Amino acid sequence: MMLPVVAYFLLVLVAIAVFIRLRMKPDYYYWLFLMLFFDPGGFFTGYREGNIAGSIKYYDVFFFLMMMVFIFSPGKKLPFRDKTFRVFFAYLIVYILYYLIVYGAILPVVNGQFDYLFFLRKNRIALMLPFVVYSFYYFSWKSYEIFFRFIVYFSFVILSLWMITLFSPLKIVPVMSMLRYEESSMERLFMASYGLIDVIYMIGIYLFLVKRKYPLAIKNTALIYVSAILMIITLILTLTRREYLRMVVSVVIAMLVTSYTLKMSYLKHLVRGVFSLLFLLLALNILFPVYSRYAEYVIKDAFSLVMTGKDLQGREDYRISGEEDMVYVKRIIKDHFLLGTGYIPVQWSDIVEMKMKGDVRGVAYDAASEVSVYNGLMRFGILGVLLFLPFYVMFLKQAFLMLKEMKRNALSLLKKPVMMLLIFLCIHLLFMRFSTEIYTVFGEMVISFYTYSLFLFFILLLVLKNRMKEENIGERKDAQLHAVI
Repeated sequence: MMLPVVAYFLLVLVAIAVFIRLRMKPDYYYWLFLMLFFDPGGFFTGYREGNIAGSIKYYDVFFFLMMMVFIFSPGKKLPFRDKTFRVFFAYLIVYILYYLIVYGAILPVVNGQFDYLFFLRKNRIALMLPFVVYSFYYFSWKSYEIFFRFIVYFSFVILSLWMITLFSPLKIVPVMSMLRYEESSMERLFMASYGLIDVIYMIGIYLFLVKRKYPLAIKNTALIYVSAILMIITLILTLTRREYLRMVVSVVIAMLVTSYTLKMSYLKHLVRGVFSLLFLLLALNILFPVYSRYAEYVIKDAFSLVMTGKDLQGREDYRISGEEDMVYVKRIIKDHFLLGTGYIPVQWSDIVEMKMKGDVRGVAYDAASEVSVYNGLMRFGILGVLLFLPFYVMFLKQAFLMLKEMKRNALSLLKKPVMMLLIFLCIHLLFMRFSTEIYTVFGEMVISFYTYSLFLFFILLLVLKNRMKEENIGERKDAQLHAVI
């Protein structure tokens, strides 16, 4: 019991210090509550299973606080000046209504699984989503630079506490662990929740690539680099194949994006990247010799799986092959192809019990949760999937449009480094969604914090696009950039 008490005591002290520092600054309060809404470090999830008191969750509290700050702020019609946001927001309302009425009520009644109170209790973040999206646009327009600082500060503090937890007797951040391979004693170490801090290593990559050629007047450069390195180490310790692939592809995407927008040399990027990677691997081998060996094995395992369809031990991944447990999922999809099953009112403990009793539905529910495409088709059917598809079209369209805008106005954006890095980050996350994270496509259909993060960074991209126009950045012709290059 003492470890959670110590962690909570430290959190209270930090909160008191922050409140004294902020005083009556609504923007700061909003960004503070938003960061805590995502539970960075997993304090609430890991120590309290998300509970505050009774059925009240931590995100209920921070949602309420965010809305209070928003309600007492002036100029709340500002987001509707943006035509793209109006279209997105209207479509979001349509989807939420479908989610609450068809997915949550009508289909469960048809399939004999109706428990609407249970559905609302488990899916109340779906009701919160439009309010968070709208308020996020409002405060991003006013103070996106403050949001950036909060990401940097939270990342540095949480990741530093994480390393202290791993390397000292003082256990502050809750540590989750599981065996990487059943026949091995090697444990995967990870946080109960990363919140929004896992984007810091992407920010670090872009800052590193751009700063090698152009001087950027940006504060907290050292904090960004340190936090990015700590985040990379954290992801390596998870011994997760998809995270390793994600990091490698992140570097490739960052090189392509910066080379396209800033006319930077691919060769120079590659050389810098290789040297940086070698330095990091050397440091990891010294600090974590055992994990380094296992990380090497996981990389080879992932490469084998991608190239041959089998891991190093000759086993196929049923999530890729679609065999074994996925056969039961396909059967349910076939039976409910048009509209899906709707919401299934079962908890994880129920699924485990169903599997123990030999109920193939439990096997199917468990297997579907591993592959978002199957899960989306099983729960929402082909019509539900098609209903969600326009979100992806909007994401890709805006990402490519912004990429072109950045290329035309690169020199001006270099004078606005925070805006530039956040635009890079938003574009990067949207491109990642359709590359290394394609295996989770339609995973946002079941509204979760993953849905929140993707939608909010898309909204941030819209905000930054309009801020560029507002500040006349988009009207400048940066022919000087080519002369500089």
